[in-house]
Amino acid sequence: MESSVRDRRIAAVIPLAALLAVLLSFWSLPFLALAWLLSRRKAPALVREVMLRVIDLFLSLLNLALAAGLVFAALDVVARDGEIERLALINRLLLSFLSVVLDIYGAVSLVFSSVRAWRGQLHDPKLSMGILQALRGRRQVAV
Repeated sequence: MESSVRDRRIAAVIPLAALLAVLLSFWSLPFLALAWLLSRRKAPALVREVMLRVIDLFLSLLNLALAAGLVFAALDVVARDGEIERLALINRLLLSFLSVVLDIYGAVSLVFSSVRAWRGQLHDPKLSMGILQALRGRRQVAV
């Protein structure tokens, strides 16, 4: 993918700015998607792809967190009905652990995306499901 130095710099700032925006307020994520929708015609190709992959990563992590939350909520109901205190404690610990792991993975993946964009390359996070890429019509190759 051919890109100028200016394009690579803009693409490198996007993951870090998205990380900062989400850390400040989780509700800023829809504004990132809105920015992608507004800039997808005029932005350079590298910037569009990096922004798309960042939004895909956030959506994928959100889906994973929601699925794990449902499992942990069901486990919590079982623990309360059976009055098993240790199971409820383990449930809370696992939920906290998973939350920290997903946060760290998201932050590290965004830093990798920024570094790879600075080099003019694309980073494809392993936990990214490619939701928006599939909706856009790009094929995802199963590994």
